[in-house]
Formats: sequence, C-alpha cells, structure tokens
Amino acid sequence: MGKVMRTISKRFWYLVFVVAGLLLSLTVLGVLSSDNFTASQYWGALWVCSILLVFVGIRYRRSILSGYRALCRKKWLVFACFALLVFVQLCVFTTITGRQLFDAGMVYDGVFNDDKTLINQYLSIWQNNLPMYTAENIIKHVFHLSDTIIALRIYTVISCLLYDIGFIFIAWSVFLLSGMEAAVLSGLICFGILGLTNQVYQIYSTAFSWPFTCFGIFVYIYLKKAETCGRASKIIGSFCFGMTVTCGYMIRPSSVIYVIAIAMFEFPYLWNYVKNVKTSLFVVLPVIFGICLTVLAYYAVESRQGIVIDETRNATMQQYLAYGITGNGDGDIEIRKRIEGTGSVEERKALSVQIWLEEIKRKGPVGYTAFLAKKHILNTSDAGMKFTTPHIEEQYSSNKIKHFFQNIYYTDGKYGHLTVYAIQFIYLLVLVGVAYGVLETLPEVHLLCLALVGYWVFLLIFEAGRSVYSIQAFPVSIMMSAIGWHSLIKVSTTQVKCLDASACIH
Repeated sequence: MGKVMRTISKRFWYLVFVVAGLLLSLTVLGVLSSDNFTASQYWGALWVCSILLVFVGIRYRRSILSGYRALCRKKWLVFACFALLVFVQLCVFTTITGRQLFDAGMVYDGVFNDDKTLINQYLSIWQNNLPMYTAENIIKHVFHLSDTIIALRIYTVISCLLYDIGFIFIAWSVFLLSGMEAAVLSGLICFGILGLTNQVYQIYSTAFSWPFTCFGIFVYIYLKKAETCGRASKIIGSFCFGMTVTCGYMIRPSSVIYVIAIAMFEFPYLWNYVKNVKTSLFVVLPVIFGICLTVLAYYAVESRQGIVIDETRNATMQQYLAYGITGNGDGDIEIRKRIEGTGSVEERKALSVQIWLEEIKRKGPVGYTAFLAKKHILNTSDAGMKFTTPHIEEQYSSNKIKHFFQNIYYTDGKYGHLTVYAIQFIYLLVLVGVAYGVLETLPEVHLLCLALVGYWVFLLIFEAGRSVYSIQAFPVSIMMSAIGWHSLIKVSTTQVKCLDASACIH
C-alpha cells in the first residue's frame, strides 16, 4: 500500500510541476508582450536600460554576489524594506481626495448612505462582498466617522496595514524555510510588488484576506518546521490556523485554495493521523474548534449590520462557471443579462450549467485550450493589476510633494508609464525566481507550487479574465520567488568560487 501511494504521489507531483511550467511559460510570454512594456513612448529606451542592467549584472556578478550575500546577512535590511514600504504608503494615502470606484465604491457608499435600498440590492446579488461591508461599517462606528474623505484615508491606512502584516508573515515564512538571506529577498520583492501597485491602496476584500492567507501559510510552515514544538504551541497554532482559514474563506473564498493544497499535501500521511490519537487531539480538534468559533462569531456580528439579504438573488458558483467560459473569461454582457434575468436560484444554476456545456461543445478541445491559454495570460501577465484603470477619483493636489507622488501613482500621472514599466520588470524577475523555486527540493516549496497552480487553475475555470484577481496568489509566488532566487544565487556563488579556485591553480 505504501509503495502504491508513493508511486501515485510521485506521478502526481510530476504532473503538478509540468502544469506549473506550462502556465509559468504562458505568463512570461504574456508579460513580455504586455502593453505595459510597449505602450510607453519611451519603451525602446526603457528596454535598452533593462538590457544594460542585466549585462552589468552578468559582467560584475562576482562583486555583486559577494556584496549581496554580505548585505543579506544583516537582519535590519528586512526592517528597512518594511519601513520604506510604510513610508511610501504614508506618502500615497495623503494624496487621496476623491471617492472610491467600482465594487469597493458601491460598498463604501452603502456604509455612509442612510438609505440602504441600493446596498441591500447589491449585496443580495454579490454576497461575497458582505464581509467587506461588515468590516467597513464596524470601522466607521469604532472611529465615529462621518466625513467620507477622512474615512477613505483611514480605510486606506487599514488596507495598507493589512498588506504590511502579510509582508511580515511572508518574510517570516521564508526565513523558516531558507534562512535570513532568502527572507531579505522576500522583503525586497514585497516592496517591489506592494510599493508600486496602486490597487493595494483601495480597501477591498483582497486586502482583508491577504494577512489571513499569509498567516495561515506561516502557521502551517511553523508547525511543520518546529520539531521541538510543545503541545501548547500545537494546540494554539492549530486553533489559530482554523480561525485563519475560516476568516480568509469568508472574506475571499479563493483564499481557501492554499488550504486545499495543504490537505492534498498531507493526504499520503492521513493514516498516520488516524492512528495517532495525540495528533488528532492536539492538532485536528483545535482546528475544528477554531473554524466553528469563527463562523459563530462572524454571523453574530453580521446579523447586527442592518442589511436585508434576498437569498434568491445571490450569484451562484454555477454562474461564475458560465461567466468564466464566455467573453474574455469575465462573462459576456448578454450572457450575464440572460442569467441574472432568470427567476429562481435553481433556474439560474441550470441555465449556467447549460451555457457552460454549450460553450465547451462549441469551442471543442483545441478551441477551449486556446481560450484557456489566452485567459491565463489576461489573468496573470499584468503585475500592475490594471494600473491604467483608476480605482479612486484622481484629483491632483497643489502641494508639491503630494503632486509628485500623484504623478507616480495616478493612472494619467507624469511618471505613471515609468511606474508600470518598473513593476512589470520586477514581476518578470519574480517569475524567474518562481521558475527556480519550482526546481527546489524542499517539501514545503512543493506545497507552495501546488497552491500556485491551484490559484491559476481556479482563475481559469471560474470568472476572471482580469489580472486584479491574481493578487490573491502573490503571497505564494513571492515566497517561491525569494526561495528560487536564493537557491540560484547560492549556486552562482559556488560556481564563481570554483572558477576563482581553478584560475588560482592554473
């Protein structure tokens, strides 16, 4: 039985790595062909600068590698990256003078509008945004907010803090897996990703779920790595994991994918959990208790928000399935109207499944594969996450310092094209790190690879077609990239030393 399980497990991981490689290759092709690289009038000069930068890196790799490794042993560098990120966030949030747009704007307006008719109708259809409304409403009452601009700034600060908490747990997780040098790399990557993306300054469900995703992965890695972990630590850690999983799922259902990856990763050891009563008592039961307690607490809080939900109008997973195969993968307008105009929940489900089957039949195997390939590029190749689409009303300030930062982060800002090019270039480096991370032999890195594939496949099957959804997978990809680059640099340093030794001998 054990031999059969090992054979199945080996073939399964081989398949995961092949799928990861194919999807990663598509993403890299999408990044290189992105408008973010070619739309700017300076794109030629920027490409030349990028190539020169790479050339300098190769030419002076020995000095760079030795300097880098010496610098990465300094623990303070992680804190310096964190402090720099917070500074940028503080500079940016002071530039906010307008209201939020899109779904976040609808929820925000609903919190401050005394007439709840529109927000009741909206949340009845899109109940996945109810946790965001609940959180914003609680913040409003805690801080006694009435001025909408001040409220938006406070929400933005909280949004940034949530990402920063995730930053800490990402660096901590990488430290447990690969040491301080890799943790410093994760800090640099986090700053590059979070410090240049304007979407993180819009309070949205992704911001709420980000720290839970990062903390959940950290707790799992900590419990796996801490061999001397006592019973109390296991109980507390497992309880926190259960709470984290539940909170993340309620805020952003796709955040449960890393939990599914963990379950699949632990499946070969399932019999050991069944046999070991202590493991069940000190690990499994606290997780279940944390899940139950969080569910009860959430519904107790949600019931006091004064929102009247019409359960018959809620969008079903079958609808997202139908949206995911029409249009660009984010739902054809006519299909949306047809489904949403249907009466009962059962009728919407049946119609959605029927549309999905019809599309599968119409596209055929080759057409559907091509559709998924194009959709994956749309989902994952834009690290700016629609940087060119404003998420708040952009109003320029007369203050010179504020105006400078607005020119960097506003969609039509003077330096906006440089910002989006920079983040796209950084993202390309992140993907290179992920590719090397896939080749790592650490079991926990295999888990991260499985979770990343899970996120990408989820985006392929259900409604997506927009890169903004891929931010949910960034904690996993940042960790993998940091570990991959650390491994690559370590190998390069060893090769440089061997070359130097060989030169000395001759």
